[in-house]
Amino acid sequence: MLQKQFQLTATEAREIVESCDDCHALGAPLPAGVNPRGLKALELWQTDVTQVAKFGRLKYVHVTVDTFSSAMWASAHTGEKARDVIAHWRQAFAVFGIPSALKTDNGPAYASQKASDDRHQPRAKVRVRNLVTKQWEGPYDLIAMGRGYACVSTDTGTPWLPSKCVCPDLRPQRQNSADRQGGSRDQLEGHQVAESSSDHSDDSSTDSD
Repeated sequence: MLQKQFQLTATEAREIVESCDDCHALGAPLPAGVNPRGLKALELWQTDVTQVAKFGRLKYVHVTVDTFSSAMWASAHTGEKARDVIAHWRQAFAVFGIPSALKTDNGPAYASQKASDDRHQPRAKVRVRNLVTKQWEGPYDLIAMGRGYACVSTDTGTPWLPSKCVCPDLRPQRQNSADRQGGSRDQLEGHQVAESSSDHSDDSSTDSD
């Protein structure tokens, strides 16, 4: 992304990413106990930020690395606050998918409640229409949506699809609604049975008199 955004050569973009100490270290074998690695893709990511003065206002380059595959995503931002971290992560999610865990330092941006909430918040569930079978599949996690397209985390990747092929997964809500309606019916029937029993009891008392 940096290469396209700032018209850099591949070598220049690689040098910028390698200037990030933590992320560069993941490119070589590490002694046990220094930096944990994932055992599969999307298991553990590591994120850090470096500064590139010649980028001007966008001098804060955030870099995320998949510790298993060493795949990297770098994006330039105007700062290193929580909102910049979140914007970077969402770009990476849209390209690679959603990781199981993210490793960061204890910087204020990463430790902030806002960044933590974004990392752990549940993703909206959606269903996707298969353009070949014409069947709706899912549910899957919705990563991003805008300009007529949606990015969805599926079992095979994170494709961008036309919004018309994506719809909310309403089955949990419908099930909850059905459960609530069923509970209301049970309460009503129980109330009717109780009233009927009370009526029979009153009749029995009258007959005894």
